[in-house]
Amino acid sequence: MPTHLGRRKLCPLSRNAWMVGPRSAGLFVAVGILAACARPEVRDTQAPEVAIPSQPPTAAASDTPLSTVEPLASPQGFVLIPTGVGDAGNFFIYAGSIITLTWESPPSGAARYDFVLAPFESSETVVLGSDLDASDGVSAEWQVPEDVGGSLRGAAHFPDGRLIYSHWSGDVYSGEEPPEGVCTLASGTIGALDVFAEPSMESEAFAYLVPGNYAEVLARTVDGWYWIDASTATDTTTGKAATGWGWVAGEYSIELFGPCGEVPLTGP
Repeated sequence: MPTHLGRRKLCPLSRNAWMVGPRSAGLFVAVGILAACARPEVRDTQAPEVAIPSQPPTAAASDTPLSTVEPLASPQGFVLIPTGVGDAGNFFIYAGSIITLTWESPPSGAARYDFVLAPFESSETVVLGSDLDASDGVSAEWQVPEDVGGSLRGAAHFPDGRLIYSHWSGDVYSGEEPPEGVCTLASGTIGALDVFAEPSMESEAFAYLVPGNYAEVLARTVDGWYWIDASTATDTTTGKAATGWGWVAGEYSIELFGPCGEVPLTGP
């Protein structure tokens, strides 16, 4: 069962915003102005505390022998976050997704490598996944829960009790999981999706769907257009919730969720 990591204070909505909280709560992260949000600052010199087990794990056979490990006074490497919805160190990941976190250039010789999230509104860190064998690289899968908001980094535990972190690797956010049992679409990049009045780029783009919002897909065309319920999009004129239905071009980078193979085809 996903663990809810709490709410956080976020920036107001803009056209280039990510909705990272429940739609009814109206919580948004605005791309490009996140620096103005109130959140604890995480610096490499102020790494979050991670509890070290009373009995350190046994090093894997492939780990570098302890005698060759050089003590490091500073963080090493970065955690790579696989998502196209990101900007300036801020990453939005759709809740329910299973992603692979990878530590690029980790310190060698650790007995365990953890991927650690420091929630903005909690002093306790959360271990998202671990890797006990670095012979094929350091990585771990993470099923993203709802309402995530925190800073991500790696933590390497050594048999002698040392703990070495990666550099700060980004702030990650998620919103609600997509609704079950229906086909929905959402933006797959940092940008909003234009919603057109007709399945044509020449028609009026009367609304836009920001990353983090899901729109129910009602029909699709053979040439890649999706007919959606536009109520979760934003009206370009009023800035409020749009009404009616509209079309999204499949040539844009989109994410599809649910039983989309069952969506009926329409048009000639």
